[in-house]
Amino acid sequence: MKECSGMYEAKDRVMTRAAKGVMKYGKDGMKALAKAGKDGKDLDKVRDKYNKYDESKGSKPDFLDLDKDGNKKEPMKKAAKDAKKNVKENFEYQDDIENKGEYDQEGDMAKDDLSTIEDAARELDSILQSDDNLPEWVQSKINKAMDYLDTARDYMKANQDDDNSSKIAARC
Repeated sequence: MKECSGMYEAKDRVMTRAAKGVMKYGKDGMKALAKAGKDGKDLDKVRDKYNKYDESKGSKPDFLDLDKDGNKKEPMKKAAKDAKKNVKENFEYQDDIENKGEYDQEGDMAKDDLSTIEDAARELDSILQSDDNLPEWVQSKINKAMDYLDTARDYMKANQDDDNSSKIAARC
């Protein structure tokens, strides 16, 4: 096996017996096998009960519902075609939503959020004393909130300055 920075390459990995057992019998089957082994019971009966690959049971193969229509009996080729068609329609629908102004009024929503932030900041300011010891997680949350707001303000201020300078340049 090739070693690359202490890790084995994925193509060279070999599945462990335990992993193969879980694939064949499932977690519950492996637990039942372990219990039966400890109790000295017949393991073959447990294996037969939990074996996922036992074709003698006459189980039908599980088909993927690729197009998410609930029909697992339709041919895979048709389901794949329908799924592809659904993806294309979804993209067209998303374009329609964006073009119709779905994402308008962000400024109004941001102002509501800022009002809530302002209320929380004022309340925290009135609760806290200068010599209070705060839990680390509280310090971290306040610091993150400050950092996020500061970053958003700097971004918006820079965009506003860019817009103003382009308007001035357009007048000249």
